[in-house]
Amino acid sequence: MKEQSFNDEFLHSVEGIKPADAGPFFYTRLMGRMQKETRDDIIYKPAWMAIALSCFIAANVWMIAAVNKNTDQPSTGQTPEQAFAETYQLNNYSNY
Repeated sequence: MKEQSFNDEFLHSVEGIKPADAGPFFYTRLMGRMQKETRDDIIYKPAWMAIALSCFIAANVWMIAAVNKNTDQPSTGQTPEQAFAETYQLNNYSNY
């Protein structure tokens, strides 16, 4: 019985509720947004992607060429550690 009265009370409380509806000009604004061309799409165009990829490849080729150019220098027969020690005079040992 108690459950039945709760259901009746609930049904009577929702009788005056109106269904939700869209505000005025909602659909007009929605259609305008859907039809508007966004400027964010310019990044994904194939021409821009090809330019970006070719710049990336050119930068990598340039970096590899620069590294190879530095390794082609004549060596003095010393390891980098030995050259560092000689530069900062770390080869001199003293007993004091």
